[in-house]
Amino acid sequence: RYDALGGLGEEAIVWILVSFNYLLPLVCLPVGLVLAYRHRSKHLAIAEELEGALPPSQLVELTSTRKKVDQSLNRSTLSLFASAFMLSAFCAFVAVFLVIVGAV
Repeated sequence: RYDALGGLGEEAIVWILVSFNYLLPLVCLPVGLVLAYRHRSKHLAIAEELEGALPPSQLVELTSTRKKVDQSLNRSTLSLFASAFMLSAFCAFVAVFLVIVGAV
């Protein structure tokens, strides 16, 4: 048998693949969400403080500019999520392929 994980048993290889493809993202997702929420709340507090001192005309202009930026950010975020999903699906496919090839 010629494979990269020759010294490990079949059950250990399965656990390694499952851990990297499913358990690691499952742990990292909540951590990333919490950190993103903290980061966003700090920026919102600063923005509210700065907007409180603006006259109404500048506030309307700022709001329209912010809406354009938000739309652009939404498009780029959706593109990033789609790319990350495709990468994850590809890695899962490769992992299953390697398990099948290793078993032959």
